[in-house]
Amino acid sequence: MARYPVAASGTLDLTFKDVGDLIRARKELQDAETKFYEDRRDLVNTYPGKKKDITASEIEQAYDTLVGKEPWNYLAKFTASGSSLKTGSYVPGSASTYWVANYPGTADNSVEGQYPEIFEGNYFEVDVNGPWRYDRNLGAEWIDLIVSQGGYNTGFMDRGGINTWTRTYLYGGEIQYSEAIGEIPYAYNANGGITSFEAHMLKLVGEAWNAACNTQLQAYKSGVLAYQAAYGAGSAFEYASSAVAGIWNGYTQTGGAAKFNRPGTLSSKLVNMARGLER
Repeated sequence: MARYPVAASGTLDLTFKDVGDLIRARKELQDAETKFYEDRRDLVNTYPGKKKDITASEIEQAYDTLVGKEPWNYLAKFTASGSSLKTGSYVPGSASTYWVANYPGTADNSVEGQYPEIFEGNYFEVDVNGPWRYDRNLGAEWIDLIVSQGGYNTGFMDRGGINTWTRTYLYGGEIQYSEAIGEIPYAYNANGGITSFEAHMLKLVGEAWNAACNTQLQAYKSGVLAYQAAYGAGSAFEYASSAVAGIWNGYTQTGGAAKFNRPGTLSSKLVNMARGLER
């Protein structure tokens, strides 16, 4: 499962003064990861012509299998590969360099440049799935290609049976467009031992994961470093008045006095309740 490995609450020493912050940082990272896969699911299920919806769990499993098990390292792996964006240019009016098609496009792929006689002085409106200009053989770096695999292949990538449609706009403007782009829109070149599919997905999903989860990951890592500084190998504490976290840890009274009770493990819920983090 493509989740960052985190420490189990029951293994943490509860005398660490910031153990509650560490547990909370871990939960926030896990919640961010769960939401990341839910957001990816919601995005690709808006793609036109899909054969069936994909679940968040299926998205995660597909990334695991086809892209890699560590999405927090996707972007670094992409950078190390040296893969580059495909380059080229479309020629207005040339069907060999671009198509006007229904697919998840962007404002940068407006079709206005190809049909100035229609759009000059006219009001133009498109929905999220077009029609948009698609630059053939250059791909579309914003499209999640995971839906091109298995039974999720969406209609807008269909290579056969491309139908042509006419769309009419205000003031009588019309555009001929296709219902599909006719290819899987790989946007990056294969390089450094990775395929075009892998390069595309490492870049796209790596940036998306970092945007969704990296802040929470760094907070968790900071908590772990603080914990390890207090209880790492070679740590030794004396019972004394000090600002050092956990300075009393390991202290045992001598004689007949009462000893400290230091449970080694407790459930994370009980720890949070004791620290006022849960009810």
